[in-house]
Amino acid sequence: MFTDHTLRKKVWVAVLASSLAFFSCKNPVTPTPAAPTVTLDLRGEPTYENCTVTISNGTVTIPDGFPDVSSDESRVIFAWYKTYDEATDSYLDEWNPGDPARGGMTLYARWADKVTIKNAGAIALTITPLEKPTVVSVEYACGDALISELKTLFNKQVVYLDLEKSEMTSLPLLQESELLETVKLPDTLKTIPDYAFDGCTRLKTIDIPDSVASIGTAAFRNCKKLSSVVVPENVTEIKNETFKVCTAITVALNADAAMTQIGESAFEDCWTISTITLPDTVTSIGASAFKGCKALATINLAHVTTVGASAFEGASLQQADRFLLLAAFRILLCFFFLYPREQHLCIVVGIADRIRSACLADRQTAVPAVLNHKAAFVILAGLGTNYKHKL
Repeated sequence: MFTDHTLRKKVWVAVLASSLAFFSCKNPVTPTPAAPTVTLDLRGEPTYENCTVTISNGTVTIPDGFPDVSSDESRVIFAWYKTYDEATDSYLDEWNPGDPARGGMTLYARWADKVTIKNAGAIALTITPLEKPTVVSVEYACGDALISELKTLFNKQVVYLDLEKSEMTSLPLLQESELLETVKLPDTLKTIPDYAFDGCTRLKTIDIPDSVASIGTAAFRNCKKLSSVVVPENVTEIKNETFKVCTAITVALNADAAMTQIGESAFEDCWTISTITLPDTVTSIGASAFKGCKALATINLAHVTTVGASAFEGASLQQADRFLLLAAFRILLCFFFLYPREQHLCIVVGIADRIRSACLADRQTAVPAVLNHKAAFVILAGLGTNYKHKL
């Protein structure tokens, strides 16, 4: 028989065990869920298998060493897409690094063929235009002899173009080649033609060699992913619409260049340009040259003598005031001492987005400055007879 003490002890043990069982049922331990993953579909590449990558911070990173070249080295991956339509063999909704990702989604690899042109016989006049996205490399010194043939070959299907060994002095037009991402240019290049890369909306990388002396009208217009450009020293003019609507670009102009003018709409709607240093030789800025450059805060205008209408409309220009003020008053003092009072003179120096031309009776003179204050203006009528100055 059990003593009362032993019985009580066993009862308490039984009660405690049942209580623990009750609470463990009410509050079960939840296993940590597996991290969400994304499948990388290599679209039938026979050697490499599809794999999954883990989502981190809401997105995924293609792992280092992941195959981007096919097993026979005849193709390369140039983009990933969120949707693939097998019936029409079409890719939709391109994925870019940093884009949000969700667990269970699939990214589809899009491949480009590789074409290497090693000699003149490899690209006869009977060439067939490309029908699929293609990486093109010219591996011999063809000079300018193949420009027209290459233009026919490209057929807007070039993804990556390597011309470093071509010894070309000009370029075939790649206008509206919407798949083109990267271009390598030869150090023999002299001219980038008008509209050369106009509408290449995927173009991200291009290094302009120092040998280039001319960049044509609208040469890079609508290159919306182009991130940076260094303009060589020998370029004397940024022509009309050269970089218009390059919404992701930063531009460096060579301080030692003999550049004289910035053309109309040259940098219009280049949203990310925050500062630009003009060579001291630049004296003319065309109409709408920096219109819509909403991040532009710093530009030097001390040597500029002509500014077109709406040249800085929409730009902030907070740091440009000292250049602008000095230039404005230098012009005013110059006119005061050089011209008689009775000569009709009207100078208007307006807000950044309302730069006006100065008119002097029988000739036009543009004012190279703006006072960047919302209420700031200088009006000189009759040169001293009726002078108003408000800040």
